[in-house]
Amino acid sequence: MNVLIAEDERATQARLVSYLREWGYAPVAVRDGAEAWDTFLSGDFKCVISDWMMPRMDGLELVKAIRGHENHGYVYVILLTGRTDKQNLVEGMEAGADDFLTKPFDKDELRVRLRAGRRITELEARLAERNRELSVFTSVASHDLREPLRTISGFIGLLERKYKGQLDEEADEYIQFITDGAERMRALVTDLLSYARMESRQSEFEAVNTREIVEDKLAALGAAIEECGARIICGELPTIEGDPTQLSQVFQNLIGNGIKYRGDASPVIKVGAVQRAEDWRFTVEDNGIGIPPEQATAIFEPFRRLHGAGSKYQGSGIGLAICKKVVERHGGRIWVESAPGGGSIFNFTIPKHA
Repeated sequence: MNVLIAEDERATQARLVSYLREWGYAPVAVRDGAEAWDTFLSGDFKCVISDWMMPRMDGLELVKAIRGHENHGYVYVILLTGRTDKQNLVEGMEAGADDFLTKPFDKDELRVRLRAGRRITELEARLAERNRELSVFTSVASHDLREPLRTISGFIGLLERKYKGQLDEEADEYIQFITDGAERMRALVTDLLSYARMESRQSEFEAVNTREIVEDKLAALGAAIEECGARIICGELPTIEGDPTQLSQVFQNLIGNGIKYRGDASPVIKVGAVQRAEDWRFTVEDNGIGIPPEQATAIFEPFRRLHGAGSKYQGSGIGLAICKKVVERHGGRIWVESAPGGGSIFNFTIPKHA
């Protein structure tokens, strides 16, 4: 494993290099944070040992830069410091450090901490590879399902247009069953592809006017809104930092669910946002059928549906899982407040600096 060492004291640096070579690591040593950052960008390092106090760029700045860089997978960072004050340790951990070694460091202590870091980075790499394989499989499988589905939908449409009314009522009913089943399968495949792409797609963060996003989604849902007489009340919505495509999907799914899972009354859906100290809290409130409290967490898992196949409430069971993944990619969280028959309030947060 390649290990980057950022240490300006020659004696300490020499000890670190000697020990790491003895234990089978491949150390690369530099003398300040700025040089360490340049070296990090040009190499493949899964572990970084950095002094806290260094010229040009100190250890905390280096840790923050590493944590903000997404192309290296997980990097285990150990800070070397003579500081033992609790506040300093908290500051280092909040910056993104994984572990600390107090100067002058103990050789055996360094060895076991490196071993722990190696286990963590190797586990992360295995999980990332398995997630990648699963994402590729889901994407390919979903894509390959589209062609036979198009064939089925096309020919059943021809049958319906050509023979509807010429056969008995039972035949017409069977054709309708096939049409509905193909449409549900098409929606499931579309959502599966969206979920799979979420794993591989790099988030492109920019300034996002959430009011414009909601208005765009309301236009897209116009037919459904008109059909059920839904009333959408939209409060003041901010411009935030995020991925416009992914955030658009969140609003579409939540507003669409408010329309779909309605009770006897016409849907009333309220969309709003509240500014807090570190983030924005968005709410999408509806007057629909509600959700049992014991299902409030499970509904955000893929393929978790509260209604069976025979229910009038049809869906893929992936929409809320997509919402959760998008929100967490932005550094926020999502949850629901609800009760059966009492409507639902979906809440999600987006940090001001995502």
